[in-house]
Amino acid sequence: MACALAGKGFTLVELGRREAAVAVYDDLIERFGGDTEARLEPWIARALFDKGVTLGELNRSEQAVAAYHELMSRYGGANESELQGWVARALRNKGVRLSKLNRDREAIAAYDELIASYGDATEPELREQVAAALLNRGARLTKLKRFKEALFTFDNLLARCRDAPESELRVLVARALVNKADALFRLRRIRAGFATSHDLVVGYGDAPEPDVRGVVRGAASVRNLRLRNSPLWDILRRRG
Repeated sequence: MACALAGKGFTLVELGRREAAVAVYDDLIERFGGDTEARLEPWIARALFDKGVTLGELNRSEQAVAAYHELMSRYGGANESELQGWVARALRNKGVRLSKLNRDREAIAAYDELIASYGDATEPELREQVAAALLNRGARLTKLKRFKEALFTFDNLLARCRDAPESELRVLVARALVNKADALFRLRRIRAGFATSHDLVVGYGDAPEPDVRGVVRGAASVRNLRLRNSPLWDILRRRG
């Protein structure tokens, strides 16, 4: 029954009936939320997560944050990898929603909680969520003009994932290099900014993954890279 309700909610979202989908997720949570059977817990976690996503799509960010918070409250101490995955996703999405509410410091706190909880995890899903949290954390710090802290965060991501073979992590590494270059330029560390931009081009300009190459192409149009008067500008454009 829980599986059927989850599927119904997904189908309603696909049909654009998001309000109805939220009602289905609420029904699932109300029916099974008090059940202690381990086999039901992933369905409840998923329902809370999907509810948060759907509320976000409805621009009801405060309620989305509340859904993610409930998921974390229920399963934040779980040892099962599937539940940990839902908690990590909820923390990441909570940070994104808080950012949209211009609550950047709270968003950074959500990313910090994710990194502290799962930073040593070896599972690919959790590693990806930690890397994404580091990228988003650095972006929020840059917005707050805390450029040195942002650099430290991007370097943390690069140290963890630079040699990772997974495509998802390679995309995040490429984006971290773009953001690191931006922070360096904002600190007037021009040579270091160009060196980081060069690392991006050499390391990822000919990547086999279209998404990774897309990051390099996008970097060519980012004004903050300040490459228009540099030979690297032509290199970036040719790589696109």
